[in-house]
Amino acid sequence: MSIPPELRVLCRRLVSTPTDELPRLCPVLVSLVLRCDGPLSAVADVKAKDKSSEAPMLVHKLRTHITTLLSGRSASGRFSSVCLIKAVIDVGSWESLRASEPWVRGLISILQVRGRSAEDCKRRAAVTKANRLPETGFPRHQGVVHCHPD
Repeated sequence: MSIPPELRVLCRRLVSTPTDELPRLCPVLVSLVLRCDGPLSAVADVKAKDKSSEAPMLVHKLRTHITTLLSGRSASGRFSSVCLIKAVIDVGSWESLRASEPWVRGLISILQVRGRSAEDCKRRAAVTKANRLPETGFPRHQGVVHCHPD
């Protein structure tokens, strides 16, 4: 499997961009995720057998960085991780969903924390809006592209 150049760019951008600037880059990052459907939706067994490809390594790096953002202290990092998680699961479908247990636990823990009511409200509204877009005829990923933390 050839590696989409967008996967390399996505990983590089996530590592090199300061966490506070990530929400402004969310539309760009999500569009990069949307172009990486091949590696993100590849069956786990195929990933393990393909030793010559760096795609599994980059997918692991992407997932690890998103998990780090989700569990971090920065509100902008958590917001960015929520947008990226939605995009990765939409693009990777079943294969991404199977490996998303740490993300589910992180999202639940964010929603259970007291004292962040305004932040929780915005996050719930963004996720709800993103999930209701298919009913209105828009593609699912557009909800993530247009949301922002303010």
